[in-house]
Amino acid sequence: MSLILRRLEPVDLESTLSVAREFIETYDGTWYVDSWLDINNYSNIFFNPTEGFDTFIARFDNVAGFIIGKPADSRIYEIRHHYVMKNYRQQGIARKLKQFLTSYASDNGYRVVHSAVSKDNEASIRLNTASSWDSLPIEEGYLFFKRLPL
Repeated sequence: MSLILRRLEPVDLESTLSVAREFIETYDGTWYVDSWLDINNYSNIFFNPTEGFDTFIARFDNVAGFIIGKPADSRIYEIRHHYVMKNYRQQGIARKLKQFLTSYASDNGYRVVHSAVSKDNEASIRLNTASSWDSLPIEEGYLFFKRLPL
C-alpha cells in the first residue's frame, strides 16, 4: 500500500491515538506540560478541532505518523508536534509530513513556518538541517524556520 498524506479524519482517530501513545510512552524530555503526557488530555487538546490545531497524518494501512500545527498569527504557522512511529522511521515519512504541512501553510497565506526543537532531539535537528531550514538558538534548543514564497 502506498503512503497517504492528509488531514486527520474521524476514521483515523484510533490509529492516530496509537501513534500518540507511543510518543507519550517513549518521551523522555522536559519540553511538554505534564498534562499533555496523559493520552486523554493530549487527544482533547491536539485532536479536537475546536482547539484550533491542524493535524495531518501519514498512513499506509494504519497511521504511521502525524504532524500538528497551529497559526501563531496571521503570517506565522507553528509546528507543535511531529512524530513518526519507530517501526516506520527511516522511510522519509517525517520529511514528507513536514513538506505537506509547509505546503498547507503556504497555500493558506502564511509567510513563515517555524518549529521549536529541543537540543536533545537529534532526529528533528537532522531533519530540519537536511531540509535547509534556517535556525536560531533558543534557551533549550533551536527555533527552526522556513520563509514561504509570496
